[in-house]
Amino acid sequence: MLKFRNRVLLLVVMSGMLYSTIAESALIRSGGRGSPTSTAPQSYYLIDDADTIMGPNGITLSAENYGSVMSQSPNYGFTSGNQHLLPVPSQDCYEEMDWGTYTSIPPQYLPVWDGCSYEFYDDENIFAFGSFFAYLVGAASYDITWTLSNDAGQMWQFTDSDTSIDHAGGSQLIYYDDWGNPVYSQRGMVFLNAAIPFDMPMGEYDITVDVTMQSGSDKTFFYYQDEHSDLSVDCITVTDPDDFCFISSGLYASDTLTFSVNGGFTETLRIMARAEEVAAPTMLGMWAFAAFIAIRRRRTTS
Repeated sequence: MLKFRNRVLLLVVMSGMLYSTIAESALIRSGGRGSPTSTAPQSYYLIDDADTIMGPNGITLSAENYGSVMSQSPNYGFTSGNQHLLPVPSQDCYEEMDWGTYTSIPPQYLPVWDGCSYEFYDDENIFAFGSFFAYLVGAASYDITWTLSNDAGQMWQFTDSDTSIDHAGGSQLIYYDDWGNPVYSQRGMVFLNAAIPFDMPMGEYDITVDVTMQSGSDKTFFYYQDEHSDLSVDCITVTDPDDFCFISSGLYASDTLTFSVNGGFTETLRIMARAEEVAAPTMLGMWAFAAFIAIRRRRTTS
């Protein structure tokens, strides 16, 4: 009986000490949010200017090779209802269903979307990470702005060195799943890693993010508005060698693309006061007491 009691006491003491060392703030996953999607395919492309031509109404693509140019260029396809940008990771925090799912399933059986949130202690850095589905590799720059706001009308924005983007995928360990497996960032995921501003009080905040991509001096973004419809082609008669044919409508050129979190997908971030922790001398005493119990138990059994 003595050995059993000693063993239980040792486990209780050490487990309490272990908890005090691993209890940290984290992304709080609650099933996430969802959105219904339809079948209205659209796309963004980032195309080298060497593969473009100047038409009567501005920069466009040649009718001779636009298909191969578009298929070989970085592109992002989406449909109505898709989210382009989230302030949380898509893993465990976001799910899409087509419109048919919402019309064929009774409302009481549809998922309940609770959203995900962040919690940080007031002596920690804010570390947030969101999925940027519209990421196009090869843009000249990616300008990221994270915004925190509260019910009092106060707002804090974080840019430049406080933000980053994962261009390759897998560069950041973002959390551990319910089975203890590490989950790493996906390509295009955007990050916020910043000290809490001195004038930011503890409390609850809305967190959102915006990303602007710049195409650069040698590339152009193109938006294909409705991929159910063929692109329109017009030709101008020239003397040599053949008619000049080009895409006349359906494609829209731009030097910048800006994406924001859609309404309803802003999430919550909480800043909390850290509870008083066990002082270092007390912790050392607990470790010494645990060691004493272990030594005494060995002597008793020998």
